[in-house]
Amino acid sequence: MLDVLSYVGVGVFAVSGAISAGRKRLDLIAVLLVAMVTALGGGTLRDLVLDVRPILWVEDNTYIWVALVAATATMVWQRRVSRIEPALVYADAAGLALFSVLATQRALLAGASDVVAVLMGIVTSIVGGILRDVLCGDPPLVMRGEVYATCALLGSIVFLGLRHIGAPVEAGLLIGAGAALVLRILAIELRLRIPLFHWHDDPRRRR
Repeated sequence: MLDVLSYVGVGVFAVSGAISAGRKRLDLIAVLLVAMVTALGGGTLRDLVLDVRPILWVEDNTYIWVALVAATATMVWQRRVSRIEPALVYADAAGLALFSVLATQRALLAGASDVVAVLMGIVTSIVGGILRDVLCGDPPLVMRGEVYATCALLGSIVFLGLRHIGAPVEAGLLIGAGAALVLRILAIELRLRIPLFHWHDDPRRRR
């Protein structure tokens, strides 16, 4: 179950990476590269921070193939994918939701504390998207006032809470991911925003 959800998460993040790269009219190799970085970047950072060896996709090359196939399919069936616009934000939302709980579980299995596990859930969920946006020359979604990292936080906490009360791991993963996905979709549909911080310089200090 855990492996299947991990493959799904990698696949949907690869789709979001391929769509974002395609909108920038990048060449085919660049599209595959962006998709791979989007799909595997967050998990790579998580394993490096937790000192987990080997890194997940190095140990199991299936993750690489899933990302490549998902990106290729997105290019081949572009017209079908475009019919469910905005495909990017919803594919990204699904990847965010899945990675938030999967990374939390993987961190716990590596012996991390609850706090570190939650942080890994958030970091793993947002790093791939940040790298995607940077490579494509876009401002990172997580820094544009979007309700984004908060969704990963919710999914991770819900999963952790269910785990502590003895719920089956599979149920916790699905419910936690579902909570993160619902919040993200509501944020998209209702255009919810995180308040921005504005630093106002005192003109007198400049003198």
